[in-house]
Amino acid sequence: MRVSIGCGIASVQSLRPARTPRSLFRPGDLGVWLDPGDLATLTQDPAGMVPVFAPGQAVGRIRDKSGNNIHALQASADQRPLYARRPLGGRRNLLVMTDNLIGWTPQGTPDTSADGSLGGEPAFRLTDNNTAQWEAGILTLPSSGQVAGVYTLSVRVKKEVSALSAASARLNIFDGTSSQSAGFVLNTVTGATMATASWIYGSRVIAVDDMQDYWQVKMTFTLDAGHAVTSFAIFPAHHALSGSSSSAINTGSNTWAAPQLELGGVATPYQRVTSAADITEAGQPHRFALLNDQINDAMLVTLPAGNYTVASATDAGVVIQAGQPISGAFAIPGPARLYACLIINRTLSAEETARLTAWFNAKRP
Repeated sequence: MRVSIGCGIASVQSLRPARTPRSLFRPGDLGVWLDPGDLATLTQDPAGMVPVFAPGQAVGRIRDKSGNNIHALQASADQRPLYARRPLGGRRNLLVMTDNLIGWTPQGTPDTSADGSLGGEPAFRLTDNNTAQWEAGILTLPSSGQVAGVYTLSVRVKKEVSALSAASARLNIFDGTSSQSAGFVLNTVTGATMATASWIYGSRVIAVDDMQDYWQVKMTFTLDAGHAVTSFAIFPAHHALSGSSSSAINTGSNTWAAPQLELGGVATPYQRVTSAADITEAGQPHRFALLNDQINDAMLVTLPAGNYTVASATDAGVVIQAGQPISGAFAIPGPARLYACLIINRTLSAEETARLTAWFNAKRP
């Protein structure tokens, strides 16, 4: 009796580890392979002495993984890009500093303190301690890059035992010549809401979900062409609710967490935006990159004169350009976010190009 044991070429190949870009470098090939997602290759200084260990830190050196030891360096501290991370799928939350309120501009003299968490996200309690003014945290937003369409604002507000702890939030809309504001007032005991201010730009819908220990408030609104959301403000004691009306009371406090403003009519899972360089989302893998300020940030590699293939992975996609003349110091591609870069002194074959493209795409969000 003969027993056949399947061990074909395909089975053996399936057990081999995936090739990395280093496999593209044949003996004698010059160039670099830079992988910002490999934290072990990054240091804050060009001498390679101070490791990078957290998003937002400047990068002064990227170790070359090609085997050629042509490392990317930046001697000037003010020209170093930042080590950055963002979730798979990219950024949706248009707000910043959503986990700590640092950088928000106070109105009056608010008392702000950490207050545990709501749904696993850091929470902050705002207390009105000046009856002459409303207390608020105000976050100024860039108007550039905003498009007309439907937006959704969502935020978590802690349930309270006193109806005087009414919470209020407001969006300011500016069209270049005039401004409008619109928001909501929430009864933190019952979850009842009402809209504040008139909204002249289109429909607005406010909804509240009961999440056991906090209220998830969502406001969907339409932003017309020519307008932009310029600021987002939260008020600890802006109004008190009485039936369908409200009145300013300027006393009390409440707890907020996880504010999110996004394009679209559905509130998606919250993204924590500590800074432009540090964006996370629970349950999602993250991608890592060099964050370039688009002003003067640059990482430099020094290569002998010749024609090179330059490949880069960015938010826009994977770009592979052959026949690029390089001689001496060369600034690696500097889009807003660079996820990987490879430079080699020859033209890649179609099969090599496909493999490199697939590997680089896996590095992108």
